[in-house]
Amino acid sequence: MRRREYWLVTTHHLLEGLLFKDSEDYVVGMNLVAALSFKCNVTVLAFVLMSNHVHLVLECTRARAVLFVNFFKREYSRHLNHRYGVFEVLRRNKVDIKSVLEADEVLERAIAYVQMNPVAANVCAAPQDYPWGTGRAFFAVPPGVDWSMSGNTESVAHASGAANRSSIGPVGAERSSSPTIDDYRRTSTVGTSLTAYTERSSLPNVRDNLNSSPFSRAGCRLLGELSGKARSRLMHTKADLPGGWIVCPDGYVLPESYVDVESVERIFKYPKRMNFFLNTSSKARQRLERAEGGTPSFRDDVLVAAIPDLCRALFGKRSVEELVPQETVELLHQLRRRFSAGVSQIARVVGLNLEQTVKYLDSI
Repeated sequence: MRRREYWLVTTHHLLEGLLFKDSEDYVVGMNLVAALSFKCNVTVLAFVLMSNHVHLVLECTRARAVLFVNFFKREYSRHLNHRYGVFEVLRRNKVDIKSVLEADEVLERAIAYVQMNPVAANVCAAPQDYPWGTGRAFFAVPPGVDWSMSGNTESVAHASGAANRSSIGPVGAERSSSPTIDDYRRTSTVGTSLTAYTERSSLPNVRDNLNSSPFSRAGCRLLGELSGKARSRLMHTKADLPGGWIVCPDGYVLPESYVDVESVERIFKYPKRMNFFLNTSSKARQRLERAEGGTPSFRDDVLVAAIPDLCRALFGKRSVEELVPQETVELLHQLRRRFSAGVSQIARVVGLNLEQTVKYLDSI
């Protein structure tokens, strides 16, 4: 039997500019991960799309991991070029592909590291509050069951038929109790093997589950129900992808449709054990250190959305490109004062290099 191989894939942080500026960019990235996992025959265990970098944990050969990364860089570069006229951003972006051992809890820590990235960046309070990755994918609890108070946590963790998610995430993180489309994400598709969805005969069962879900009217659709042209436009490929994948109202395939949820839950065994790794990961420590500093943080996309408004309000201009140097200096200081943004974040969202950003910020 061939030994399973696991890889932690990390793109280097962009120091200038962003990979994902808004939800449209993130949706493209999410669907590329889904499509390429199928086309490259890799198993995705966890991933997260951050504004200026990407993390994935893959099960495959190293050659397939490299193939996946190269295809992702190529296809997403086409999107950036088409939408923004930006060339070769990802071509110059280096990628680390590190082997992850299955023994000694190394694999658990790698997955927890990926899951906790947005928390460490102060983008959200818990992994499941971040939509652009697998933060919401793992461990469902039947309604009315509190696994943290149960004496048999392992059996509760693998209970079936759940629409509610467990409280996976940093201890003390505030959670919203209102059901949303995200609560729908845990249905009978979770844990189903990818190969099952390649069979058309599996579609009626998935559709029955969609129809019986309390969130069935929230706008989810099966990928197979879209026209061929709509599928190609959505997934950026003409490949015959599994028709049973579920597309959420935001326009991306839910990770539970193709991520090997069952294996990840088997690796962690039960939610409390996963919570332990989340709370003891290096990213959790970063979050605690930043929380102690008391400095608020805003996502990059929030600043990107605010910049045109600031340009109009302060200078009567539409974009950063129209500003004269003195106005650019004032904009950078406004971003620092209004959003408590650091030098690296300001450089990213404005599109300047670090040296130039520091020079501008020090000029007053």
